[in-house]
Amino acid sequence: MPNDLQLNRYQITRVDWLVAQSTLSNLRRQVFIIEQGVSQEEEWDGQDATAQHWLATDAAGIAIGTARLLPSGQIGRMAVLSDYRGTGIGAALLQAAVDHARHLGFAVAFLNAQSHALGFYQRAGFTADGAEFMEAGIPHYHMTQSLITTENPPARTIEAPDIALLDVDILEADWSADGEIITAVRDLVLRQELGLPVDRLSDDTDKTSLHWHAKNPSGETIGVVRMDLAGNISRLAVLPGHRHQGAGRALLDAAVARATRYGLPAAQLAGLQNLDRLFTHSGFTPSGEPFMVHGHSHQIYRKDLTINNIGHQRQELSSISADDDGIDGHTYKLGQDHQLLRLKREAEFREVILHMCQQAQQSIRIWSPMLDHKLFHSDELSDCISALARRNRYTKIEILLYDSHRVVKTGHALVDISRKLSSSINIKIVDPELRHLNDEFVLVDTEGVIYRSDFEQYEGFVNYRDITENSRLGRQFKSAWETGLHDPNLRQLKI
Repeated sequence: MPNDLQLNRYQITRVDWLVAQSTLSNLRRQVFIIEQGVSQEEEWDGQDATAQHWLATDAAGIAIGTARLLPSGQIGRMAVLSDYRGTGIGAALLQAAVDHARHLGFAVAFLNAQSHALGFYQRAGFTADGAEFMEAGIPHYHMTQSLITTENPPARTIEAPDIALLDVDILEADWSADGEIITAVRDLVLRQELGLPVDRLSDDTDKTSLHWHAKNPSGETIGVVRMDLAGNISRLAVLPGHRHQGAGRALLDAAVARATRYGLPAAQLAGLQNLDRLFTHSGFTPSGEPFMVHGHSHQIYRKDLTINNIGHQRQELSSISADDDGIDGHTYKLGQDHQLLRLKREAEFREVILHMCQQAQQSIRIWSPMLDHKLFHSDELSDCISALARRNRYTKIEILLYDSHRVVKTGHALVDISRKLSSSINIKIVDPELRHLNDEFVLVDTEGVIYRSDFEQYEGFVNYRDITENSRLGRQFKSAWETGLHDPNLRQLKI
């Protein structure tokens, strides 16, 4: 959905509160505080920083109207200067907010309409429910609009998602700072969609639990989950428009990773049975008999963490080449096996780098200060990367290193192949300000991670499906890539 909506001689633009705060505040002060007598305490409710805002400007760029959308789906603070009312500006602002709520996957948009404007909101598709009430000394009606089309009626259950990937960031949340948005997401999914009671939205456990939220590229929270310190996961909620894309799975992975780091023996949850596919693909196993909670069938799911516990019995990696069955007869698959395996020898790193890269479908990103010849200089790896680069125009291989002198002087298989396939394989030099980082890692597609904290020591881990860690290291890589330096020596072909 475009951010701008052109209306005759006026423009409606979605703006950032931090950037446009002064302009938006002045508009609302003129309309609500000065004209309508609303108190400052009621007008400035502390919710603007987390809301979406729209600004209407005239042909000369003068601000003439505004509206906002809260994370709960509530539209409000509709303000148009008196000289411009009746020209369609208010309707355009309202439509922009409704369209964006639908774009975000809200099932319902709602607002508190001043009674004198009831007809305006009814013409825009809103329906009044309940009796008239007073707010800020002005009579209002609560009004709602369904955002689900008749061809796609609302369901009372959440469909099990496909295991596609969503471009999301999984971030740890602070309940004191993020509790309001977390509760809003829960309200939309748990109460409004599933019909669970209001006491499921928050409780005292929230204050002592760990929380994570999934954010889309626009920075909007689209999913949440929590886990207490005993490893009990609960309150998993992903907004309707963002399911079937991996956000739920990534949230579960974040909780499990933390439980593993804490040395907990297991993680468990009481989940909806129709999400069985999600839970089993995330490594959970059903336990006991199903049971009913508030009219929905639930099942206890458990994931044993003892075998791969980082602090205790970390599983060691033996041979994992493409020609044998790997550890204990198991062939590890990219995007499927969510096990943290410890690497302690040079040969283990070399074998797992080749094995994972051979399964790449989209991308390979290598952050290696020295591009260690023992790990990365081989015909097999070069052939593998060459095959991926030639597959189609959407695949990419990116390599970051600290100094090109050694690889240029002694020769390197990856440098040679990058010179031949320069449009698909790119190498940059990390900016000097970032060369204090000693880690080395390989990221394959959006799931695989091979990592060692010190590039001079062969000690680290591999995980064939860790979306959260891949995303975290991916942000480090992207930041360095954008400031990386091009070295002409890496592009010169030998004669």
